[in-house]
Amino acid sequence: MKGAAIRLPAGLQRVDLPGKTFRVLARIELGSDPAEASRLQRLVKLTPLGQPKIDPPIQVPIFTNRSLPGAEAFDWAGDILNGEPDINPGMATVRSQVASVAALVRSGAEGRTRVDQVIRRQGWQALQAQIRDLGTIRNGWVRPAIVGNYGDNYKIRTAVNLAGIWANNSDEVTYFGNRELDGGSTYLQTFPAEALPAKHARYFWSVIAVDAHDFKVIPNSLGRYLLNKQSALQYNADGSLTIVYAPTLPAGMPRSNWLPTPAGSRYNLTFRYYGPDGDITNGRTFPPSLERKD
Repeated sequence: MKGAAIRLPAGLQRVDLPGKTFRVLARIELGSDPAEASRLQRLVKLTPLGQPKIDPPIQVPIFTNRSLPGAEAFDWAGDILNGEPDINPGMATVRSQVASVAALVRSGAEGRTRVDQVIRRQGWQALQAQIRDLGTIRNGWVRPAIVGNYGDNYKIRTAVNLAGIWANNSDEVTYFGNRELDGGSTYLQTFPAEALPAKHARYFWSVIAVDAHDFKVIPNSLGRYLLNKQSALQYNADGSLTIVYAPTLPAGMPRSNWLPTPAGSRYNLTFRYYGPDGDITNGRTFPPSLERKD
C-alpha cells in the first residue's frame, strides 16, 4: 500500500498501490523458444512479506458477450461500489448514478423492468457504437484515442473491458484495430521495406486475430494465433513484407506469413507496436490497409 513502511530485500522495485485490491498481469514474450517462455512463466510467484487478509471475491453471475446482462447487472452493484473506491477522476458522479439505478432495480417490478428495457434498447447499442468509434481511422485501422489511462471516459473504458482483458498505456504500446472482417475472404497486407513493423517498435510488434463476438483466439490447424517479430517470416525480393489473412493458404504465398481466419464467421485484428516510435504515437503512421483478393 502507498505509504506502508516495508523494508524490501535488495534488488527489488517497489510499486505503490492506491487501494487494497489490485490485479497483476505478467506478460512473458514467447521469443523463439515457447517452451522456455512457459518455464519462465511457471517461475513467477507472489511472496507475502506480511500477513495479508484477503477478502472473498464478489460473486458475479457468469454471462457471455453474446448475452450481456440487463437489470441483473445492478443486483451486485452495491457490493462492487462498496468493495473498492474508483481512483479515476470524475467517477464519483458515475458511482452515484449507479447507486441510484441499483436502488430503482430494488424498488420493485416496475423499476426493474424500466432499467432492463433501457439497458437492452439503448445501453447495448451505445456500447457497440462506442466500440465502432474508438478513435482515428486510417487505412481501415482504428487507433484508439485513449488507452490504459481513461480518466473519466468510462464509455471507452467499458468498451475496452468488453473487447480485452487489459490495455497498457500509450507510452508502452500503440494498438490498431480492424473489425468485422470476413473470415472466408483472403486479405493481403504489405509493409514497404522502408516501413516494416520492426522499424516502428523498439521492443516488439504483433498482430493477432480473434473472433468478433467473444474476442478469443481462433482455433486452426496450424495452432497459430498471431504473427510477431519472432515469427519466421519470409520477406519479398524488394525487402517488403506481405502478411496473409485467409481461411486457406493462397497459392504462391509462404505458409510462414499466413494467419488463418475462420471461414463462415467474422473476426477482428489487433496490431500492436510495443515501444512505439514517434511516428506511431503521433499518429503519422498506421498499419497498411488490407487488400481483399476475392
